[in-house]
Amino acid sequence: MALTIKRGVTLILLASLSFAFMGGFVKLLTLSLPSIEITFFRNSVGVMLSDSFPDNWTLLGIVLVIFSGIL
Repeated sequence: MALTIKRGVTLILLASLSFAFMGGFVKLLTLSLPSIEITFFRNSVGVMLSDSFPDNWTLLGIVLVIFSGIL
């Protein structure tokens, strides 16, 4: 039980650190790229790095996830 709590806390801290770095990189990129391109590439990388897609996802569902930051 204690091991799963420790692992959960570690993963939450890692996720927070990742979001902080992503926010910093986005602020740096806004100096040279439009925000629509940054959103597209950020969401594209997020989709590619996700562990697995559910089997019942359709192409429309994947496209909506990619463009969710734009809407």
